[in-house]
Amino acid sequence: MKFFLFLRFIPSIVIAGMLVSCATGPPTVNERSDVQSGKKSVVLLRITCELLKDGTPIEAFPQSFFGGDPIIIGKGGPIIGGKLKFITSTRFLSSETRKQGWVYFYLEPGIHYLIFEGLKSYWARFYSPRYKVSMPKNSPVVYIGSLHLYCESPYFFGKSCGTFDKGRMVVSNEEDKAKLLLKEYLSDLGSIQIVLMERLYISQQLIL
Repeated sequence: MKFFLFLRFIPSIVIAGMLVSCATGPPTVNERSDVQSGKKSVVLLRITCELLKDGTPIEAFPQSFFGGDPIIIGKGGPIIGGKLKFITSTRFLSSETRKQGWVYFYLEPGIHYLIFEGLKSYWARFYSPRYKVSMPKNSPVVYIGSLHLYCESPYFFGKSCGTFDKGRMVVSNEEDKAKLLLKEYLSDLGSIQIVLMERLYISQQLIL
């Protein structure tokens, strides 16, 4: 009897997962108000991926029937092994920008430490490299860089990034593309600041 009751809830579970995965669209009216008041900034980030075995490009945030994204973005302290939490406000400006790897979320002014992890390596997140981001005050939109990952897929056909090589995480500057996104989706918020995130290595973390 309990099994059949569970089956009745499966459609709702699947739909909820799809809604989480489809968080697509520009900031809401309330979110724009918080940004314009200086409480927080829209953070633009691009993540691109390729398979380690053959260099095949794959999407960082493929649409999933069951919801969830294979690339996890977290925030915490500068020290490896410290407290971490997921950034649950990650969004996509459009379906097209999602395919291109562009994601956005919100951060308050100040110094933040981000981590990036594959879904298959959930428990390894405490030991993931930290990336320092210094968020300026009164900056409505901040582009923090483009991160390229060399991935291994948990699936036979190589459709997503389950794990990736932590030693080959490359940050580059694609500010021209970020400015185009600002013009198309966020022009009413004002200008964009370029503040590239900085990887902290073990020697740096030991003295923080």
